[in-house]
Amino acid sequence: QAGATGAPPGTGRRPAAVELVVAEEPGEIVTFLSRLKYLLMTVGGFTALGVAVMLTVVIRTSLRPLDELTGQIASLSNTDMSARVALSVTPREVEPIVAELNQLLARLETTLEQERTFSADIAHELRTPLAGLRSAVEVALARPRAADDYRDTLESSLTILLRVQAMVETLLYLGRLESGQIEIEESPADVGELVEASWIPLDEAARARRLDVTFALPRGVQVITDPILLEIAIRNVLENAVVHSNEAGYVRIEATQSGGSSILRIANSGSQVAPEGVATLLHRFARGDASRRASGEHFGLGLALVAKIAAALRFTMRVESSQGGEFAVTFVMPGK
Repeated sequence: QAGATGAPPGTGRRPAAVELVVAEEPGEIVTFLSRLKYLLMTVGGFTALGVAVMLTVVIRTSLRPLDELTGQIASLSNTDMSARVALSVTPREVEPIVAELNQLLARLETTLEQERTFSADIAHELRTPLAGLRSAVEVALARPRAADDYRDTLESSLTILLRVQAMVETLLYLGRLESGQIEIEESPADVGELVEASWIPLDEAARARRLDVTFALPRGVQVITDPILLEIAIRNVLENAVVHSNEAGYVRIEATQSGGSSILRIANSGSQVAPEGVATLLHRFARGDASRRASGEHFGLGLALVAKIAAALRFTMRVESSQGGEFAVTFVMPGK
């Protein structure tokens, strides 16, 4: 379609603008675009479906080790911790988890074994005094006796009960130390005064065994610690020295200060512990002297308690022994 308007020729006026419009039916273009749209939608749909299937396979394959790990964890026994996790295929990302889990199982196995051993040790240690107590009571009740005989039986029974009570109280104290239930209250303390106070109940036993006891306790050897706990530790070491020294042997007690630290050394003669056996003495129910193990008179808890107290008070404890020679415990404590 075309149209033109303007002035007659020869009039001298400029011709008017001419507008030309060309048009064609869009049917073929619309059809092409419609087909292209449906083609893209179909291809996109199949692509999305393929990606979804691929992701499902990848995710399931990736999670298969976790499913296997879950199954192995579920199969673990609460009484047997000897089993370990071993996956058929362990992805690199899962390896640290498996390693940490196996280390945890190893620690749990060790703890469980220690608890079993501890329970067996308690039963073994209680069996001897309880058997003696039962025997004494049965003999006393076997026939009528004089009042003095009954009194002797009661006194011997009381001695046994006191020993059992001491063992139970020590075990409770150990448990409280291990669980952190004892509050540490630090204050200045004089080492010599603590040693002298701890020695008083042991003096008679030392005289009975004819021990040569030497004190080297200069005044002014101060420490910053919990005096009550330290006195308990010192008393247990002193008792160990008196009980385990040889008859007519010696006990040496010396306190010094060096480099800002206060040092207490308690030694006794007649050690029956080899150097390589020292570490075991710091465990519960450990006794290095075979003759005393058989006697049932000592429970082997003293040095274990001392080691726990030393750890709680954060000072160094050294134990040295020469079989047939000297046994010594040294405390290195922060000075005042």
